[in-house]
Amino acid sequence: MAMTTGMIFSAALFFLTLSLVPALMEFFLARLEARWPGLILPALSVVSAGALALQSSAGGGQLWMALLVFLLFNIPTAVMLVIYFVMRYFINRKKRREEEEKMRLRDL
Repeated sequence: MAMTTGMIFSAALFFLTLSLVPALMEFFLARLEARWPGLILPALSVVSAGALALQSSAGGGQLWMALLVFLLFNIPTAVMLVIYFVMRYFINRKKRREEEEKMRLRDL
């Protein structure tokens, strides 16, 4: 029984790490000044989900199965895009505040 609990804990820890690493990478890429690095991981995620969906339907699978695979494997894409857009929002808000401050100083 203790062996099974340890294996479950190890598997859960592995999958948690596997899902946190891309999210952290997206967090740091989205914070860069240029906007394109933050879109690399979501683009790779969409391409890999499409490849997996095509592979699942290539073996004589049904279309609904390929669509389901595509949607399920794009959940991380949605999470990474949310991280990207939230970070870009805060970056743009900071730029606007700095520009407004410069304009106020010029007006004085």
